Amino acid sequence: PGLAAPDLAWVLDPTALEPLDAEPRRSGPHGNRWVRVWATPEAAAAYRAGAPLPEGGRVVMSTLQDRWGRPGFELGPSYGLERQGGELRFTLGTQPSDWGSAEVERPRTATPGPQVVPAPFVAEGASHFRGTTAVRLGVALPGARVHYTLDGSEPTEASPLAEGTISIDRSGVLKARAWVEGGEPSPVLEATFTRVPEGRSLVIQGRYSRQYSAGGDSALIDGLRGGAHWRQGRWQGYQGQDVVFTVDLGTAQPLGRVALGCIQDTRSWILMPREVIFEGAKEGRTFRELGRARPTAEPGSLEVLREDLGVEAGGALIRYLRVTVRHAGPLPSNHPGAGSPSFFFADEILAEVSGPIGP
Repeated sequence: PGLAAPDLAWVLDPTALEPLDAEPRRSGPHGNRWVRVWATPEAAAAYRAGAPLPEGGRVVMSTLQDRWGRPGFELGPSYGLERQGGELRFTLGTQPSDWGSAEVERPRTATPGPQVVPAPFVAEGASHFRGTTAVRLGVALPGARVHYTLDGSEPTEASPLAEGTISIDRSGVLKARAWVEGGEPSPVLEATFTRVPEGRSLVIQGRYSRQYSAGGDSALIDGLRGGAHWRQGRWQGYQGQDVVFTVDLGTAQPLGRVALGCIQDTRSWILMPREVIFEGAKEGRTFRELGRARPTAEPGSLEVLREDLGVEAGGALIRYLRVTVRHAGPLPSNHPGAGSPSFFFADEILAEVSGPIGP
């Protein structure tokens, strides 16, 4: 008998099934996930008796496991089998036949139409760098030509040809596309490169949590953003305290927008700061206030939210930037950890230069 996938609407009632395996087990063919086999009562009885699967009997394999990779004991995402009618017979002889030997009977694959050109990829080059980085582009199609741009425009066949390495000495986006004769151009590759600022230093009046260091004391001025997930390690965490950051830019520079990158994940005790105060000084330590920023996110929101809390400096010449963070206080009353000190997480202190760097 053959095996076919049935309509699995009946699986929604797990009380109609019983497990054939005493415990979940790992299955190599299914990505080494934990699996468990279940069956209807008539199918289970036939299985234990070593008999064929009866008409109407069903068997289900569950692949449920939790996010730590531990096996689950409930019925999870499933695959079902049921008995179908029919026979497949092979008759063997002493001499080979010509069955399946004609060219038209041989298996083949084809993609009709214009040749598909894959998008280029970055074969060499650091996405975050100091000074310069040497970038080499590749494409998985011999003979394809790759053209690129560094000014944000879409690449054309008139754009520079990617031969050898491309030297990049500033932050920006590289775009690239591949062409072949007579074919449609490939999708556009977009790769972001970030030059890590040099000559900057940071003094922190506060203490970050050791398990959320994001790499240490310079993490907030290294040019590396944290991304959408604070667990990936580029977010620096502070619990139950106000913190003052003082950045020395090395020289007085005309600043546009200044900001602090923050994230909120209320379930994980991470709230937006209540307020961020920005101050600047050209020389010495006589600071003047540039402005205050407050988050738009509500503390009770259960969404994971990112926000750059910042103000406009208006082109003021600033060497020393002071950022004072007022934390949100205890967790709110509707939180499971109500009353406990909350965290604030930051990934970068942003200082955009609005014009030529001054003396």
